[in-house]
Amino acid sequence: MQRNLQINDYGSEAIEMVIIVPVFLLALTVVIQFVLWALAAHAVELAALEGAHAAVDYGSTPAAGKVEAASILHDIAGSLVLDPQVRILPGQGGQLSVIVSGHAIALLPNLNLQVQSTSVGPVQRFRRSG
Repeated sequence: MQRNLQINDYGSEAIEMVIIVPVFLLALTVVIQFVLWALAAHAVELAALEGAHAAVDYGSTPAAGKVEAASILHDIAGSLVLDPQVRILPGQGGQLSVIVSGHAIALLPNLNLQVQSTSVGPVQRFRRSG
């Protein structure tokens, strides 16, 4: 005697989807958050580099570097970097440091991703030989 056992699995797809879809969406959100953080970090790094170039050029001032860094950050990052700050610090031996910092925009609640970059360069001055 052979018995046919039928397993009633109606509705199992719905339960599987209830488990799989939120996990997939969370993973997708984490990937997008990482991309936003990387873009913000790249924008901050570029702003620090360009600000340092503007600040140490011959005949330039540290204020010009600060303005250039803030302008580059605003143009490239837009709303990706929250609370942007640009600081210029004099260093030893004619060096100048440009520090750009802020926070990357967060998709997940209570997530604080700080981005910061520092660029250092020698202040260019005319020096007489001899």
